[in-house]
Amino acid sequence: MHPNVKLLTSLLPPPETPCCNWGDWDLVTSEIGSELPEDFKSLTETYGVATFCGCLWFHTPFYFAGVDAPGVEEAPSYLAMLLSRFEEMDAVAGGRECVPFPQYPESGGLLPIGATDNGDILCWITTGEPNDWGLFFWSFPGIETYTLPQTCITQMLLDLLSGESPLLPSALPPERFQKEHWRVD
Repeated sequence: MHPNVKLLTSLLPPPETPCCNWGDWDLVTSEIGSELPEDFKSLTETYGVATFCGCLWFHTPFYFAGVDAPGVEEAPSYLAMLLSRFEEMDAVAGGRECVPFPQYPESGGLLPIGATDNGDILCWITTGEPNDWGLFFWSFPGIETYTLPQTCITQMLLDLLSGESPLLPSALPPERFQKEHWRVD
């Protein structure tokens, strides 16, 4: 287990039976064209499909795979589903005007990986090795953006829970990340 995930489990216990938390990472790598960060793999395997603090969730690659997956006749490819998040940015007037990065698979491109219940989009900045990728947060409706260089997903979660994230309070509601609201759904 990744050290950040181990710390996270002490703060937010994972579900007893996580949903959609396992699958073939080699197939995911083949489809994406890149490995994914180790902390994300560990987070996925530990929590599965989960909403953190009632508002933040990540796109697990195994939602349409495995015995515990929802019944779906034709699942979209994982990469196509991730890249479809850009359509949400494009649907907002000026949605990508504040986005200083290209779209994946271009070098250093953004690869969406999570979202909030408010329509915000969280992306990896795919520069360098996957474990060195930073994060880019597009705050709906795209007027504000935040770049978190060399910050992995699990560190971002830990920073949110400690109240030390640059995403608080302007991008995310700080009350959602106060201890009385710590939960995983």
